[in-house]
Amino acid sequence: MTIGQRIREARLGRQMTQQELVGDYITRNMLSKIENDAATPSVRTLEYLAGAMGLPPGAFLSDAPPVHPVQRGRIEALQQMLEKGDARFEACLQEAKMEWAETGLKLLELEAKFNGKKGLQSS
Repeated sequence: MTIGQRIREARLGRQMTQQELVGDYITRNMLSKIENDAATPSVRTLEYLAGAMGLPPGAFLSDAPPVHPVQRGRIEALQQMLEKGDARFEACLQEAKMEWAETGLKLLELEAKFNGKKGLQSS
């Protein structure tokens, strides 16, 4: 996946328009070029876009999907529990895994519905 694709995916996942994301930092047209891989963003622009979406600065430079701030906070809490030897760690880990699995299934269902509607519209 390209940097532009990662940016678009993260933006759409947050239900942001291009204009909402860029603010006054760059033009909407420039973001469109970046998302379509017609332009390469500077490191500073990548940092700005990541920050505007609540992501870490290097979020678009890795194939790993960006982590939502709520998930990141929960991961950090689990990490601390593990390091402290907290007896609740295993139960909390299993709970988080179940919630994220259920969320993933719901997203797949929504995607299937969207693709079905898209197919009907093009018929």
